[in-house]
Amino acid sequence: MAILDAPRRDQQAPGATAGMEMRFLVDRLEMIVSNGRRMPFGRILLDEAELLEVVDQMHVTEPTEINQARRVLMDREQILTQAQIEADSMVTMARDGIEQLLSEDGLLLEAKAHAEQILVDSRHEAETMRADADRYAAEILGYLEETLAQNLAQVRAGLDQLRSI
Repeated sequence: MAILDAPRRDQQAPGATAGMEMRFLVDRLEMIVSNGRRMPFGRILLDEAELLEVVDQMHVTEPTEINQARRVLMDREQILTQAQIEADSMVTMARDGIEQLLSEDGLLLEAKAHAEQILVDSRHEAETMRADADRYAAEILGYLEETLAQNLAQVRAGLDQLRSI
């Protein structure tokens, strides 16, 4: 069986990437499988040393994309954690704002209710004062009528007395 050696990094063409190297190693694995000896029951006999050598090279040649993916996943977790913290903070601020508005609304409602009660009390007091004023005016007018009636009676009696002389 032929063993294909992966090009070392110092033997790669300029611009070759770890991704290209990884593809080469995957191609080597395919070659090992396709060159394996066929056995009964659909089994294939493979050269263990050759397979392990390719797997070792794959570990060493881990592409930058995998490292970047790991970094992206770590960054993603940090971003999600930060986003959750900010979302929690926003929810807390919104709740506080709502509570404040409700509290202000509660104060506003309480003030409106108090103002309404003051209006009701004022109207009641004004009606009471009008009724009292009407009663007082009626009493005064009644007293004045009585006084005038007495004065008129005295004036008539005086006139009658003068006429009879």
